[in-house]
Amino acid sequence: YPREISNTVWAYATVAHYSPQLFNKVAKIPQSRFREFNSQSIANTVWAYAAIGHSSPQLFDKIAEASLPRLDEFSSQGIVNTVWAYAVFNFPSNFEFGLHSDVVRLIVSSMDEFNDTELRQLHQW
Repeated sequence: YPREISNTVWAYATVAHYSPQLFNKVAKIPQSRFREFNSQSIANTVWAYAAIGHSSPQLFDKIAEASLPRLDEFSSQGIVNTVWAYAVFNFPSNFEFGLHSDVVRLIVSSMDEFNDTELRQLHQW
């Protein structure tokens, strides 16, 4: 179920097919369901929202709550895509990016795992 949801919104965004009804419906999924998403499904979902330009602070807050305790499960690409997606909308959320945040600590501690493209994406943030 979580993988199918993230793959669907990812596919819509990848082909630039905007369906507000779909993106609004996914944003209404209960918080408990987002805890079932693995790190790739989380990264793909927020990337899709940012890529298609569908702002949903409600969804991004739910995703942040589900993600923060599991940041160590994210691949370098997953971290980059997630950070980029949050930066696109630039709205306050539970996903903190301050100097002493868990996200920044994770990025700094695993800097050698990022390739040049991923580092450029992080620089955009």
